[in-house]
Amino acid sequence: MSLPLDSEFSPLELLLEPKNWELLERLQREKDSAQTAVNLEDLNRALRQAGLPAPVVSAVLTQLDLREHAKNKFGDSAAHMLFTRAGLEQATRMRVAVLRAKRYADAGLKHVVDLGCGIGADSLAFAMLGLQVTALDRDGDAVACCATNLRAFSDTEVLQGNVEDMGQEELRSLGADSLFIDPARRAGSGRKQNPQDWSPSWDYIMGLWNWPYAKCVKVAPGIDHKILPSDANAQWVSVDGDLVEASIWSPELSPRGRGREALVLDAAGAHRLSEDLPHDPTATRKGAPTSRVLDYIAEPDGAVIRAGLLEKLCTQMDGALIDSKIAYLTSNHELKSPFITSYQVLETTAMKPKAVQSCLERLGIGSVEVKKRGADINPAQWQKTLNRKEGQPAVVFLTQSAQKHVAIVAKRITS
Repeated sequence: MSLPLDSEFSPLELLLEPKNWELLERLQREKDSAQTAVNLEDLNRALRQAGLPAPVVSAVLTQLDLREHAKNKFGDSAAHMLFTRAGLEQATRMRVAVLRAKRYADAGLKHVVDLGCGIGADSLAFAMLGLQVTALDRDGDAVACCATNLRAFSDTEVLQGNVEDMGQEELRSLGADSLFIDPARRAGSGRKQNPQDWSPSWDYIMGLWNWPYAKCVKVAPGIDHKILPSDANAQWVSVDGDLVEASIWSPELSPRGRGREALVLDAAGAHRLSEDLPHDPTATRKGAPTSRVLDYIAEPDGAVIRAGLLEKLCTQMDGALIDSKIAYLTSNHELKSPFITSYQVLETTAMKPKAVQSCLERLGIGSVEVKKRGADINPAQWQKTLNRKEGQPAVVFLTQSAQKHVAIVAKRITS
């Protein structure tokens, strides 16, 4: 495993010194075995009093903090990994990364090049499933993290360089049969909304799309369907109700064919909603049916919405949208599906504070959760105004139906 690093000083380089790494691991073990939460300020004070240099203390405590936050994505494995704050934020959740790697393994692929590897979440999943991995990133700190996180796998190589400098000749020399591309979509000012501003750029990615390799590209969930490759299988993924990523897959990795699909992961397993594939992922669909608000309302999972599968969901559930531009389903029968959160409608009224308050009093509603779609309001302010001390809980949807603003008071249905 090679690890070429920039000569520029980095706190991560301090952690790679054996004595500092051992300090980090010892403190991690003590933290994991402690009966109460470790106070990092107290630990900082103790380490400084013990005479440790400030840069070392800062680097160690930063990693302890990042590892704690990383548990949400990596579980217990986070306690043995190395992170940067930006890298952790963009890193793939391990559950999603393993499913992606399995798709490569099931296709019989052997050697994947991870272009824009970051801290190495996807590279780690590929290696865990037995693929040879070559990982590349231009950021020295990301390279240090990735190499450290792959340290248990001998058949891996981590390189530093610009992804856009990688040509077909260089790829051929590596002997790879597949690619994974995760372009950087953030800058100091936040997310880069224009795919052309990603690194590598969308033009480079689309040029690479025509190279003779099996490939997957991780993209922003809000990507415009019209710019997707027409032969791609496009997938949006949510975990426990949170939309976490989208990706496009080349035909070699798309046994179900081209088109758009939503993958919903929850405690019960993995659930997939897709069009009748194959289908051009860039095409505009005819749209879902609409109806006035009926006895039940449902909130579709974000992956379903972003994948543009509301029409498919309505057909599958014999439901309709409450408005052509609003992603709430309604029906006269209870809606049950892993792709939605369901509610029983108690009453529909005008979207005016006094009208809603009167409705809540009449229904005996106490605490409320306010949700909005298609309404220019502040949900937190409405929630503060509407909450009452006594009564049953409810959800108030401030939205529009038949192009009119309405308030829907509903009771969440628990499975």
